[in-house]
Order: sequence, then C-alpha cells, then structure tokens
Amino acid sequence: MSEILIFIAFIIIYILYVWTTYIIMTKYLNRLDKDRFIDNELMVVVPNLFLFAFLFTIGRFFNLYIVLISILFSNIGMLVAFIIWGFLGSPKVPYKAVGGWAGYDFGIKNIAVSIIFQVLSALWLIAYPVVIGIHYFHAASIEEIRLFNLQAATAFILGAYILTLPIINSILSSRFIDEDSRARFLVAQFAGLIPNALFISLLFWTLKPVNSTELSLGNISVSFNPVLFTILMVFFIVFFLLPYFIGTQQAKKLRSEYATLKNQILDNVIEAIDLPTAEAITTRVERAENFISAKYQQLAANDKGVEQGVRYDDPNAVRNISSQEEFIYNCYTLARPFDTRFIYYDFLNDTYQKVVELKNRIANETNAATVKEVLGTYSAYFARRKKELNEHHDKHGDKSPVLWLGIVAIASPIVSQLVTEFGKYIITFLKGTSPS
Repeated sequence: MSEILIFIAFIIIYILYVWTTYIIMTKYLNRLDKDRFIDNELMVVVPNLFLFAFLFTIGRFFNLYIVLISILFSNIGMLVAFIIWGFLGSPKVPYKAVGGWAGYDFGIKNIAVSIIFQVLSALWLIAYPVVIGIHYFHAASIEEIRLFNLQAATAFILGAYILTLPIINSILSSRFIDEDSRARFLVAQFAGLIPNALFISLLFWTLKPVNSTELSLGNISVSFNPVLFTILMVFFIVFFLLPYFIGTQQAKKLRSEYATLKNQILDNVIEAIDLPTAEAITTRVERAENFISAKYQQLAANDKGVEQGVRYDDPNAVRNISSQEEFIYNCYTLARPFDTRFIYYDFLNDTYQKVVELKNRIANETNAATVKEVLGTYSAYFARRKKELNEHHDKHGDKSPVLWLGIVAIASPIVSQLVTEFGKYIITFLKGTSPS
C-alpha cells in the first residue's frame, strides 16, 4: 500500500512539474519587450528542483545540500550570460519577440516537422511516468530504483529540451533577423545550456561509470574524462555556436542580395527619368513602376512568412485575429522593424509610392519647363536615396560581436570541465561515498 501512495505522490509532483513549466514558459514568452532576472532564474531552478523531487520521492532519499549545490552550479550559465550581457549593453531590440517571430516563420514553412515534434513531445510526456511506474513496481532494491529514476529523470528533462532544439536552432540560424537579436538570444540560451549540460553529465556517469584520468596541478586535482568532455563540447558547438554562425552568414548574404536589388531598382528608376530617348517619359516611369511591382510580387510569393506578415499589416485582417494568433501577432508587431525582409518590403513600397507620385505629377502638367524641373527633383531624390542606402549597408552590413563571442569560446571548455567534475561529484555523493 505504501508503494502505491508513494507512486501517487510521484504522479502529483510530475503533474505539478508539467503545469509549473507551462506557466513559467507562458509568462516568459508573454513579456516580449522585457527580460526579467526572476524569469530566467526560474527556468534554471525548476528543472533542478523537480529532478531531485522525482529522485527523492521514488528513491526515498533526500539531501538539501546536494539540491542547493546543484542549483548554484547551474547558475554558472546565468553568471557568464550576465557578464556577456554587460559587454553587449542594454538591449535596443525586443529579441524575444524577434525570436518568437522567427520560430513561427520556421513552423509555417516546415509544418510536417512541427507536427512531428509536437506529437513526439506529447508522447514523451506520457512515456516518462509510465516507464517509471513499470520499473518502480518491479525493481529488486531501493538502490536500483534510485539509479534508474536518476537516469530516467535526466533523460526526460534532456529529451524535453532536445525536442525544442529545432525551434531554437531555427531562430539562431534565421537569415532575416538582426544581429543584435541573434546575439542576445544566443546569450540567453547559454544560461539554459549549463544546467542541461549538467544533466548530460549526470546521465553519462550513471550509464558509463568508467575511470577518468586524474589531472594534477600542485595540490589541485580534477577528473578528466575525454569521452564526456567531447560530448559536452559537441553539444555546445552543434546546438549553440554552429547555428549562430550559419545564421550570421545567411543573414549577411541576404542583406547583400537586398542591397543589390535596391541598387538595381533605383538605377532603373533614375534611368527612366534621365534617359534622353524619344519615348514618352510617362511610359518610361510606368515601366519602372511595373518593375517595382514585380519585385514585390516575387518577394511575397516566395516567402510564407512575408505573406503572413503582409496579412497582419492589413487593419481589417487584424480585427479578425484569433486568441491563438494574438501572441504571434504581437511578436510580429515588435519584430517587424528588425526583419530584413520587411525592411526591403518597406523600401519597395516607399519607392513604388514615390514613382506613382511622380507619374501623377507629370501626367497633369503641360508646361515642359515645369516637367523638367519635377524630373530633376525626383532624379536627385532617388540618387540621394541610393547613396544613403549604400552608406548604411557599408557601415552595418558586416557587424559582428567578436568580443563576446570570444568570451563564449573561452568559457565553453572551462564550463564543460566543471560540469564533468560536478556530475561525477553528485553521482559519487548519491552512492554514499566521498569524491576523491
């Protein structure tokens, strides 16, 4: 009877964990234009608390010391992120909204992948308590229950995190977000990667308790396991640095493509105005107008994200947005000024309106001298606009936060070794011995 009551207590704690995580994530995401310390801290503390709550409930083992040490260690990521954040300065962009919009963009372009991962997430939530229950009622000893529960709990938390990686990686590797948002999202992810790296270390030491190499420097000695160290470094690189570098290169390429297109469009308009041909000026301006319209159609037709954003720009469509869409709409509203595609879209729209304005003015003007003066004014405007765009691209096109990225590169192997050592410490402690 006592075993049944203990398992019921475990189920209650598990439901509380799922509910608490949902509430924390919802509040974190809804504060799109704010970044509070308490929100980030809860996302670090909650997995640790429930990891040991699972272990202590089913394994009938409790030690406050090891819980507090684990939470403090997991905050290393928060400390490193805080230092890097200081180098970056105060945020000038709503990076959470930019990330939310980029994640949604990935979802609507990869519907099958999104559905698969949603189904896997649901199955993962169901599978964990089922597996724990089967093992709990068939285990031979309490030590076996403790070890298996630690393995299952760390695997569950890691699995839940891994199921979010496609969205996280899609945001970091997005080609249309601004570099400041990408950098801040990367730093925010670093804070969460440390506790997850700790869970990898815990899982490793429970599944593969191999002997490690002892490295000594004077009176200081630490354990070094090359396999675990490699796993942690690959984890940092593949799910942390690599998507970022892919995103920066893709974004740089997209900005260059749009800069070239802007020059082509403005050259086309200026040529239509200045070219001394017998063809009527109105006809040439209309041709430039059609050229811009074609570029707009090409942009909207080839990108579902742009198509959805244009729909959100329509005041009539906004009135009919569902409550489920409201979060995405809010993300879009805040992220739009920093989306490279919509910066280009606004350029097309502004240039198109200016060309239409020019066409209407010369169509209603009969005085040749006045027409010439108007054409000269607009030609100068488009030439000045081209110069400003090129200067802006030259100044901001290759912006790269090298300083803080170097700090991350240096911190990663150090943190990996700390996680390796601490993971072994916890396992040794739970086995009832003192670490060497």
